[in-house]
Amino acid sequence: MKNRTLLILFILPFLGACFNESTKIDGKDTTFVTSQDSSSTSTPLSEMCFLKLDGTQMQDSTYIYVRLKGDSISGVYNWIPAMKDARRGIINGIKRDDTLNVVWSYMQEGIIDTIHTQFLLDSNNLKQQAFLTREDGGQVRDRDAPFDIVYNSTGCPIF
Repeated sequence: MKNRTLLILFILPFLGACFNESTKIDGKDTTFVTSQDSSSTSTPLSEMCFLKLDGTQMQDSTYIYVRLKGDSISGVYNWIPAMKDARRGIINGIKRDDTLNVVWSYMQEGIIDTIHTQFLLDSNNLKQQAFLTREDGGQVRDRDAPFDIVYNSTGCPIF
């Protein structure tokens, strides 16, 4: 009888974990809602993906993944020119109407940097202002530039 009690006490935490509504995804705790509670309000989540191909043989690519939750923006912004060092990073910011104000934190050649940039949502496209290169080689958003860099809407990957 004593062995059964020890066995049950040993197995009980594992069984509890099976019925738990939380799990870890990418090291973050995530809770899954299994029943609808009319008293809780949740902000809908929307995702959009955009792609721009450049170069004589369309060998350069820029991919932008935008995740909207209310007015908050998070996502991925990867600029990958062929035969050059890419800039891969994340974006975080705020959406106001059709304007997305974000900070792009990226790594290039082992150096971490950030650039504030602004996008406009236009139909199925995302438009961006160009960057200016400062004397020290750093880049900043050209606030006077038109939104003439156009990223086309594309399907988002399903994981």
